[in-house]
Amino acid sequence: MKKKLVFILSSNYSGSHFLSLLLGSHSKAVHLGETKNLIKDHVNCYACGALNDCILFKDINQLTTDALYPELFNRAGEQINLLIDTSKKIKWMSQFIHNQTDYEIKVIHLMRDPRALLRRWKNKYASITSRLNQRRKTLKAFPKKIFSLLFSSQDTIYLYKWLKQNQEIANFIKQHTLNTKITTYHDLTLDPNKALSALMEWLGESYETSQLKYWEFDHHGTQKSEYEWVKKQPTTTHVDLRWQKELTEKQSLTVLKNPDFNDYIKGQNLLQLENGLTSAN
Repeated sequence: MKKKLVFILSSNYSGSHFLSLLLGSHSKAVHLGETKNLIKDHVNCYACGALNDCILFKDINQLTTDALYPELFNRAGEQINLLIDTSKKIKWMSQFIHNQTDYEIKVIHLMRDPRALLRRWKNKYASITSRLNQRRKTLKAFPKKIFSLLFSSQDTIYLYKWLKQNQEIANFIKQHTLNTKITTYHDLTLDPNKALSALMEWLGESYETSQLKYWEFDHHGTQKSEYEWVKKQPTTTHVDLRWQKELTEKQSLTVLKNPDFNDYIKGQNLLQLENGLTSAN
């Protein structure tokens, strides 16, 4: 049986590191984090510090594209069947989709309710310049909607930013006929047992309940500092619903009533619930 390289594709702030840590806590898997960032000189390994002190990532930036993952599989050890890369970006993954002789490629398309992203982007892009820049990028991405988007609310701009990112992922997957499974942040955080069990079955490994306690394992690669408080609790059911309090009803309806958004999630076999997106299966 071939070893499997698992790419998580998603928008930012969708829980990709959380998912990767849960998957990487399996006895036959390794969480890599954002491999695209680990080839940069200023990024450290979470467990080891400097990359040159890490048995997994030492001199990683000196490896060729074709040699990168085969070498990581070699360093991870013979018992490891799964490498989990949460680089998230299509541009990064597209460099490796031709190489399926050494391993099988699988893709998890992780989606989070756009209302949660709307909240994050509203706080992130606080200046007029940054908001105008986001509007310019969205208008460029949707030329057929330029007139309706030109004077739309900033909330609508962020919704279409979410749509652009997830439509691009879906189109990329379809174009290359990739072996894919869609997972949502809602399902992963509210019922991690069920979500992980389904993912592990799809990946060809038996689900291990110990995966839920990912903080008990030493994970190399990158991690997000915001997960430190989760480790201290400790719990995996820590769904972040701050957007429910911070968004107005009008802002929520900007998402819920948008026909392009509803057409997209219907095509992805997803349902919109009060507290997030969920699989319709």
